[in-house]
Amino acid sequence: MLDPFVQGQIIGMHMAGVKSRRIATELQVNDRTVRSIIKRYQERGTIAPKPIPGRPRKYERLNGANPVPATAASGKRRVEAEGEDGGDMDMEVDTSKVQPVAIPAPVPAPAQTTTTTITTATSIETIEWVI
Repeated sequence: MLDPFVQGQIIGMHMAGVKSRRIATELQVNDRTVRSIIKRYQERGTIAPKPIPGRPRKYERLNGANPVPATAASGKRRVEAEGEDGGDMDMEVDTSKVQPVAIPAPVPAPAQTTTTTITTATSIETIEWVI
């Protein structure tokens, strides 16, 4: 799979009127690859690959591919779940009785004191650092 940036360069050079062989030599890509990217762009209007057919993967369904809208007036939310037989089922969940949970504030770490003694030819100094 070719980098999307390079594919964009191919389409840009094609739109500027550069021949496919010249594009291939300048970008160091096979001429056939250049022609297939240009053909895909002309047919579909995008350089993105076709979507994979079939049912979406479970994590795509559960993690935001199709978010479930909440009905604010009734305090209920539609929930889609997968049944025991693998089929989908819908149910309503009453969210009006959910109690908010208090999250405690973070406790700051205790201060640490470091003592440094500096000795020179004429004096001795002690410095305390509080971190």
